[in-house]
Amino acid sequence: MRKKLASCLFCCLLWGQTAQAWANEYVNWQGLSGYARFSPQGDQLIRVLDRSLEIWSVSKKERTHKLGVNEPLVDAQMTPDGKFLIAGSEEGVYTIWRTQDYRRVYQIQDRPLGNSHQPFSLSPDGSHLAVCKLTERSVNNQQVLEFYLHFWDVVTGKRVGRIFVSQIPNRLPGHLPVVSVAWHPLGRYLTTAMEWDEGGGKPTVNYIQVRDLWEGRWLYWVPGGPPAEYSQNGEYFAFLEPMSEKMRTSTGLHWQVKLWNTRVDRLKALPSARSLSAFSGLTLSPQANFLAYIVPISGVQKQVVIHSTRTLAIQAAYRVPESADSISISPDEKQIMVSSFSDPTFQVRIYPLKKN
Repeated sequence: MRKKLASCLFCCLLWGQTAQAWANEYVNWQGLSGYARFSPQGDQLIRVLDRSLEIWSVSKKERTHKLGVNEPLVDAQMTPDGKFLIAGSEEGVYTIWRTQDYRRVYQIQDRPLGNSHQPFSLSPDGSHLAVCKLTERSVNNQQVLEFYLHFWDVVTGKRVGRIFVSQIPNRLPGHLPVVSVAWHPLGRYLTTAMEWDEGGGKPTVNYIQVRDLWEGRWLYWVPGGPPAEYSQNGEYFAFLEPMSEKMRTSTGLHWQVKLWNTRVDRLKALPSARSLSAFSGLTLSPQANFLAYIVPISGVQKQVVIHSTRTLAIQAAYRVPESADSISISPDEKQIMVSSFSDPTFQVRIYPLKKN
């Protein structure tokens, strides 16, 4: 027993020293602030500003291109083959550039009906765009929110379909929950998620929903919420799941990260944490070896926590400023980038990612 206790204490001390050492190894690139993500090939960074995009060279650590738009942006993504760059605005305008010369190809207009901040996802072959649409409506004298997906052909710029996802009571008119859509790398499956409304003393139950696009039907409904995403190899899917009602406190629900191994159809769960939310930046590494998220630890600091997807053991933990809210892991899984969508002055941090 004493040997086991001594061994545990030694491991804890070693972990604390390792985590602290890694936490001091980050670098800042001059002029790189706000929100950024790695390109699918990992040789570039995409920096999203209010009404512009910047492309940065990873090898040179400098900006190579700047692209302007007319409306505030919510995100920008490159197609998996790296041939096109697509930026989405709050007002539902999606601008496409050809990355060979960064010339603008065209714009897709999918403007909202009184709402904004429309997340989107690209199909694995880069040919289609799935856009989340939330619409406030009155049905039988009750206010409801309807969640749809709109599909656009990236090559032609034409809308090619629409899928109804769900309808929930709209208890806070004018407030829109966080929603997300993730495309499985094989292209056949699409997964949606919607933030839970915890107001009124009783949460509105929303579901992670998996759709088979080939057969045109929903396959799974699991209580959960965003952020939710697949690893680029499709091996894992991660999302937030609420704990049972027994875990509910006066300040709301406890949440846990659920990790679904899609190959063997098995779910794993990380310990619950009240501080997890739709803004935890939950991210899976491209090759599915790591899972990372951000949690508050004080009024001025947060912590980036990185787990092994195989064992769920913590691999590293970095203390970051309170405004950090986004994580991106390089395709080779050698670097992890921490940035901030909410704070354009946040100095982007890039850490080495090491395998234990």
